[in-house]
Amino acid sequence: MYVQSHINPLETTTTNTFPLSYSEGITLLYTNNTFLFLQNNSLRDFYQSILPERFAALRSVHIHAQIRDSPRMWEWAWRAEAFSIPLTLRMPNLDHLSVFIQGPMQTVATYRLVLNHVDDIYSRLERTPRSFVLRLPYQWTFVETSHGASRAIETLINDTSRKFPIVRPSCVSSADNADQDTGADFGWRQGVVYFPPNDTSSDFVLQSYTVWTPTPPGTSWPCII
Repeated sequence: MYVQSHINPLETTTTNTFPLSYSEGITLLYTNNTFLFLQNNSLRDFYQSILPERFAALRSVHIHAQIRDSPRMWEWAWRAEAFSIPLTLRMPNLDHLSVFIQGPMQTVATYRLVLNHVDDIYSRLERTPRSFVLRLPYQWTFVETSHGASRAIETLINDTSRKFPIVRPSCVSSADNADQDTGADFGWRQGVVYFPPNDTSSDFVLQSYTVWTPTPPGTSWPCII
C-alpha cells in the first residue's frame, strides 16, 4: 500500500501555532491523501489491519488488480482472490475511486464478469463518488482473432446506461508491463492513477507508477496456457 500525499505542511498547524493533536493528525492522514493499493490482496490486508472507523474515513482510493485469463482458464483467474473492490462499500465518505485492471484479459466472459461486478458495486455505494474511473486492458490476441468476440466486448464496454467512464489503451507494446502476466500478486505493477479534474484542467489528472514486488523465496504460481 502506498500513500499519495495531498497535505500542505504549511497548513497543518492550528492558528495558535501549536502542533496538531494525534486525533487531528490521524484524521488528516485518512481524509486528505490518496491511498494506492497495488497488489490484489493489499486492500483486504489494509482493511484487516486498521480500525473500522479509520477505513471508513478514506476519501480517495486507487485500486490496481490483475485479472489473468485465457480461453480455457478464466474461471480460475477470477477465483484467485483477484478483486477486493467490494470493500469500497465500507467507505461511506469515498469521494474519488480509480480502478486499474491489469490484464491480460482475452475472453468475453471475463470482460462481462468484471464489468457486471463493478457495475454492481458502483450501484451499491452509500454515496456516489465525485469521480470514478475504471481502466480496462487492451484486447489481446485471442480476442483480435474473433470479430464476434471483439464486437461483444465493445457492446459491453459501450453500455450507455453506465454512469462512470471507462478508459482503455488503443494498442499494446511488448515492452509495456501494464498488461503483461507478471505473476500472482508479485512482479511488476505498472499503471496510472486517474485523479479528478482540478482548477487547471477539465480532464482527469494522470499520474503513472511502476512498482516491483520481488517473488517470495520458494513461491510458485500456476502456469497460464
